[in-house]
Amino acid sequence: MKNQSKAIIQARTLLRNQEKAVLSTHSVSKTGYPFGSVTTYMTDHQGHPIIYISHLAQHTRNIKGNPKLSLLVSEDNENDINAGARLTLLGTVELVNNEELEEITDKFYLKFPESRAYQETHDFKFYRVKVEHVRYIGGFGQIHWLDLNDFLLPEPNWKENERPAIEHMNEDHEDAMILMCSYYKNFEAEHIAMTHLYADGCVLKANNKLNFFLTYSKLIERPNDIRTRLVEMTQLARSQN
Repeated sequence: MKNQSKAIIQARTLLRNQEKAVLSTHSVSKTGYPFGSVTTYMTDHQGHPIIYISHLAQHTRNIKGNPKLSLLVSEDNENDINAGARLTLLGTVELVNNEELEEITDKFYLKFPESRAYQETHDFKFYRVKVEHVRYIGGFGQIHWLDLNDFLLPEPNWKENERPAIEHMNEDHEDAMILMCSYYKNFEAEHIAMTHLYADGCVLKANNKLNFFLTYSKLIERPNDIRTRLVEMTQLARSQN
């Protein structure tokens, strides 16, 4: 059983909920200097970020020289950038292997449909950031180096149930997901679809453009837990409607 401390849940939820990060690499052309850029990302089941970058980009050239990098993910806060939660991931980047490339590609394009256009240009490839250190700041006095073994989730034993569950929700339960989006995210969607299913939550795409991550009360550990968690969330949302 995973150690689901408050900081762990908050940090992982922040990572799942956001989709843009500051990417810092070791400059090849300006030796000794860090090089900052931006990237979109999604996460795999365990919590490692997946990025889609071109070999022409400076940051890609940098990681070929030194694969160690940093990703900074921050909470949206228009009033005070220092008041929002932020998460720094230190890790080593590697190409996504061919065995899982089709699955990763499909999921990334579901979250970022505009990325489909990149596959024909500039030789974009998928990379996984293998997280090695996690720094989370949740607010004043809430500063943590998190235990990696607690932050990362195990590879699920129910992956074969993932796609059928998503298809079932999208074919038969759009009304339930609209209720969930309204209750948990305070957003009234006209159309909604589930795109990702994780052990700690699911991603809903509202109106074909907004991605929302909804956190479960407990982790999914067995195939039967998928239905249990989604029914719990639907019933709570319906009871408050």
